[in-house]
Amino acid sequence: MRWWLDQDCICWGLFPVIAAGFGYIIPVVLIESYLPYGVHFMINHTKKKTRTEMIADTQNRIPWMKQFKEGVNNVLGPAAIVSGILSSFLARYLQTKPTEDFPDLKNFVWNLILLEIIGDFGLYWGHRVQHEFDFLWEHHAYHHSIDTPTPASTVYIDPLDSFLQGSLPMMIAAVCVQPHPITFTLYVFSRVFQNTVNHSGMDHPFLNLICLRYTILGRAKVKHHDLHHRFSNYARNAKNYGEMFWVWDWMFGTLRA
Repeated sequence: MRWWLDQDCICWGLFPVIAAGFGYIIPVVLIESYLPYGVHFMINHTKKKTRTEMIADTQNRIPWMKQFKEGVNNVLGPAAIVSGILSSFLARYLQTKPTEDFPDLKNFVWNLILLEIIGDFGLYWGHRVQHEFDFLWEHHAYHHSIDTPTPASTVYIDPLDSFLQGSLPMMIAAVCVQPHPITFTLYVFSRVFQNTVNHSGMDHPFLNLICLRYTILGRAKVKHHDLHHRFSNYARNAKNYGEMFWVWDWMFGTLRA
């Protein structure tokens, strides 16, 4: 396996991009197929309409297929390729070459935890600045046209928005943690997968279990981000910017209970 570890463009660029694609497409296919049968697990914020009706209203404005096609383009298209090239460049000059073909279990777990924490902290600020500055809000408002999200809408998003919230925080986390490329690739998959689940609008025990929402201190529930879409469709003083953890919102005064 050593040959691909010596190729920055493959282990830090190509593989993370492919991982992001799988992290988006797999939960979209599985969860969207289940949505019609999982109405009892759906989060609803009003008694005026069911969530199913609100999803239909959103998809009448922005068809599901348009959301999905744009999502695939964002995780596997030109913007993703540019992010992969930048990730390869940063790895070449700012990260150490791995000495082992595979990370040992202890380092893998520890580095994955650090990547999740640092990456989510970066996501919090990358998300927040887009609400605080008008010229960035113009880009982020595109994603907020989805007021009732489903997994397909996760990366229905402007490329600049995707870079500030997604690619850049993950790259910064990688530079800080210096993980093995396999660890980084699995982190990218995990981050995109969990972001997609966070747009499902479902408080489902199985999804909560596989995303470790029961065991990690400060872990945000799906409702945390769902409240952001429902009640923070505006530029300034919004709430619930974090995705993985609610603790950032608590620390910086942006938590909506």
